[in-house]
Amino acid sequence: MEKKFFIFLLALVAISILALSCSSSGASKSGSRDTTYEKTLGTTTAVEFKRNVPLIFSRYQFETYRAEESVDQIYFESRWKERYPFQDELTAGAVKAQTRIIVTSRPRYRDKSGYGKVQKVFFTAENQVVLQGTEGWQEFPITDMCLDYIKKIAGDLELEMKSGIQEF
Repeated sequence: MEKKFFIFLLALVAISILALSCSSSGASKSGSRDTTYEKTLGTTTAVEFKRNVPLIFSRYQFETYRAEESVDQIYFESRWKERYPFQDELTAGAVKAQTRIIVTSRPRYRDKSGYGKVQKVFFTAENQVVLQGTEGWQEFPITDMCLDYIKKIAGDLELEMKSGIQEF
């Protein structure tokens, strides 16, 4: 009986150590920033999606680079929009900055025709900079000020979709 209890305790300790080591490696990664921001914006109709994405691109002066539609997905990608670096990017050594936005929708379910009337919307923004003393664009972690800017764009698109006329 004591031997089984000892093995049980030993296994419990091993599992605890494993769990702690996994969580500590995750914690070190959480301190670093991503170069992309991704968010699921909810649902809308295909009609509203195709109306609202160009509207938001235009509002924030992004030019549509690619727009595609298939039964499985509607896809909008902006060109890289060069912008003046935010103050926290300047502090980190950036002399130029640019952002690109990709918005996709996929059918949440399909009607009898096989086409998805209700679309689930996904938003992605990417960030690049040119650092002082270097040439060429490179991926760069999204700073707090850049994140605020990107979240404003995503929030406006989400609001447009929620306030649009829903034709189901």
